[in-house]
Amino acid sequence: MTDAASPLHDRLPEIPGDYFVVSGPFGSYCVSVDMARFIESELDRPFGRKWVTFVDVHGSRVRVRRELIGAVAQSTAAQRASQRDFFRVVEVDDLPDEEGEESWEE
Repeated sequence: MTDAASPLHDRLPEIPGDYFVVSGPFGSYCVSVDMARFIESELDRPFGRKWVTFVDVHGSRVRVRRELIGAVAQSTAAQRASQRDFFRVVEVDDLPDEEGEESWEE
């Protein structure tokens, strides 16, 4: 059975191409680009509301204290692909040195 035909694959939600991650001590929520614009406009208001209410990509309504929002970070499909490639290279680079090679830590 291939991964694409596995029961788990059938239950996974479709990942949006571009989204933003809203995070703070309350956790992290993925939101649409339009919702991120709304959240940022609420944060940019000089005398904004105490609470920011938004809907995440799964349809959950979320309400958090404005001052607890620590980050609104963009996550595009291209950025995620680049990050995966980067960490693959880092993992290969972190492999133990071949026997006989000097380590910079020694």
